[in-house]
Amino acid sequence: MAKKAEVLLLKPLPPKGNAGDVIEVKIHFAQHVLIPQGIAVFNTKQVQNQRSAQIKQIAKNKSDIHASVKNMIDEVTKSNGITFTKAVTETWGLYDSISSKTIASYIEDTYNIRLWASNFDMEEKIETLGEFEIAFTYEDLSSTFQLHVVAE
Repeated sequence: MAKKAEVLLLKPLPPKGNAGDVIEVKIHFAQHVLIPQGIAVFNTKQVQNQRSAQIKQIAKNKSDIHASVKNMIDEVTKSNGITFTKAVTETWGLYDSISSKTIASYIEDTYNIRLWASNFDMEEKIETLGEFEIAFTYEDLSSTFQLHVVAE
């Protein structure tokens, strides 16, 4: 009977498991395939301790980001939304449109929070002056805020 070993997957190994999973494989397979290719490491006590520390750090980072996003929502709501000042054409259209990516970039520059365009629900780009309501979601947080576009 072939001896078995526990390994921690560093990369997905369908159908055995995903990265971060601890699985049992034949020791020969672990030594000659998984470990040399960087797919897994033996699940030693040291690896388990490092993994626990990494999971705790990830949870802390996630909690910190969640709190920062909540604070950003509160600040944007208190300040009556976000204002963009844009150059306009003779017909009052914008020279450059405002997209969800533009808003995510503004949030990152202003509040130092990295968000994605997909966090902002916009059906199409904004290409005119005016006030717009933008829906925002991040994990379990959701809000709507005003976006004001004014001429330079």
